[in-house]
Amino acid sequence: MSEEKEVSLFEKGVQLPAHMRTGERDELTRSLLGAGSGGGGKRISIRGSVWRMMVDGEQIAVNEDKAMSLVIVRVSQHTHRTYYAGEYNADVFTPPACWSEDGKVPHSTIGQPQSNRCSTCPQNVKGSGNGKSRACQYSRVAAVLLDGDLDGDIYTLKLPAMSIFGDPKAETNMSLEAYTRFLDKFKASMISVVTEAKFDINSSTPKITFKPLRPLSDEEWETATRRGESDESKECVAIPAYASMGGYAGGPAPAPVPASIPAPAPVPRGPKIADNKARPDEKIAAKEANVADILDGWDD
Repeated sequence: MSEEKEVSLFEKGVQLPAHMRTGERDELTRSLLGAGSGGGGKRISIRGSVWRMMVDGEQIAVNEDKAMSLVIVRVSQHTHRTYYAGEYNADVFTPPACWSEDGKVPHSTIGQPQSNRCSTCPQNVKGSGNGKSRACQYSRVAAVLLDGDLDGDIYTLKLPAMSIFGDPKAETNMSLEAYTRFLDKFKASMISVVTEAKFDINSSTPKITFKPLRPLSDEEWETATRRGESDESKECVAIPAYASMGGYAGGPAPAPVPASIPAPAPVPRGPKIADNKARPDEKIAAKEANVADILDGWDD
């Protein structure tokens, strides 16, 4: 079956469940469409274009399939920005030197922000990164459930810029923004469908594209909606996942943002959080097992 046919659940004559026939936009869709341009301990990492199941910073399972079937129940209201100083080292965890939750100003926890405003920051200039990109990177955080396990764990999924922005006219392999607009054309909410999240094999860096697989049944939709409105789901997208990993909570009071910004000091590299090295026996078992089966044994 072609990809074009697979997204045809909105064709004339297709009987949709009652919850998809209201024509009303929910909070999730409104927040995505109005954005313009993580919290908990369980998350899905996409490092190396591989689905990595993480618990409290430790990789416990790997799914090497190119695609996963998810239900997106909540997305952060804003697109975040993150700047890391120095060269990337996969073996050393380093918190960001500067980051913004709303994409406009540095977060209050940043003692030496790169600029007073993101729009005028030198790290936001095209070419400040590797000569082509911006050194300060965009991201957005989603709270997701696994298809077939809607009463199970809620996961934080951090999406990079290439997964957020893209061709608004595409109707297959869509970015998050294009996907949101595609669903909205049919008055459908993202929380009302099972979404295929798939790695773009032509991208040199992790890039996820989206498309609808099937509508949720009315019963599934009620469960997904309840989970999306839960405190747990809200906490998943309240702050970027890297904030909770970077030790910002419980530390000394952050310095206020000064009126004029001094030259930023080098950011020391902290100890690694073991998010990419499972024990050999766990790694082998994880690769051989289906992610849904592994998650059956997880308890909150």
